[in-house]
Amino acid sequence: MKISLEHLQKKYGKTCALSDFSIDMSPGIYALLGPNGSGKSTLMNIITDNLKADRGEIFYEDENIPRENVLTLGPRFRALLGYMPQYPAMYGNFTVWDYMWYMATLKDLYSSEKRRKRKQLIAEEIEKRLCEVELLEVAHSKISHLSGGMKQRLALAQALLGKPSVIILDEPTAGLDPKQRIAVRNLIARIALDRIVLIATHVVTDIEFIAKSIILLKEGKIVDVASAAELSRKMEGKVWDLPLGAEDDVSAMEKNYRVVGILKNEENGNVHLRVLSNVAPTMQATPLSPTLEDYYLFVFGKV
Repeated sequence: MKISLEHLQKKYGKTCALSDFSIDMSPGIYALLGPNGSGKSTLMNIITDNLKADRGEIFYEDENIPRENVLTLGPRFRALLGYMPQYPAMYGNFTVWDYMWYMATLKDLYSSEKRRKRKQLIAEEIEKRLCEVELLEVAHSKISHLSGGMKQRLALAQALLGKPSVIILDEPTAGLDPKQRIAVRNLIARIALDRIVLIATHVVTDIEFIAKSIILLKEGKIVDVASAAELSRKMEGKVWDLPLGAEDDVSAMEKNYRVVGILKNEENGNVHLRVLSNVAPTMQATPLSPTLEDYYLFVFGKV
């Protein structure tokens, strides 16, 4: 299974939202990282055929479909696709179960089966997906009564209906508490063992330990593509612990250095800054182990 995005470009007036974007994706998790306006949503909308690219092509192939342009596949490709938008539209008067059934109908699941068998298969599938996102207990509650985190998990559940080969997730953990974030993150990791998953997120820790490859976008262009470990290694020797004396002004330090963390030792009152710099900012600075977030902030600027 493989998706090839080749030289995609999209402009809004004079603004280039996506410029010559090319990448090959096979089963695993690909994470899109970048600030607002970097082109993440534009890219996902092009892949899901909600937006037409000005230039470029998308090809898909697996054991059943030889290399073919996604646009020519039409409904056949959409049947292979699961999509979770950042702000999914939901009908508040629907119950969770009714909404899942509605989405299964739109996706035309099990359409080749006889009516009774089809209803049974859809019901079994809905129950399985709701169990995966821990929503089965509220299956008959109205969507309007759900919390924001529950709605987010429901949006993920509908994206998994039909076991799609390609899954596009826009901010899948927004609104979730830490326990739910880990559960959803682990679920996505299991799904991606034999499927292509593309995630757009602002939360670096959500993809740091599960992404096969991380795509950094800036103003519509690919800045870097590598694993989290490889990107973190690029920051070796560029992350520093900078201790401050009692007379030092934190605000003044922030003007002179790229400060990404401030920690005060409650025992002695000393303040330590986490600073990104190509060279040691002062003689007192000592090197720290870099993280993916350090690299993200180094590329995209101050917090």
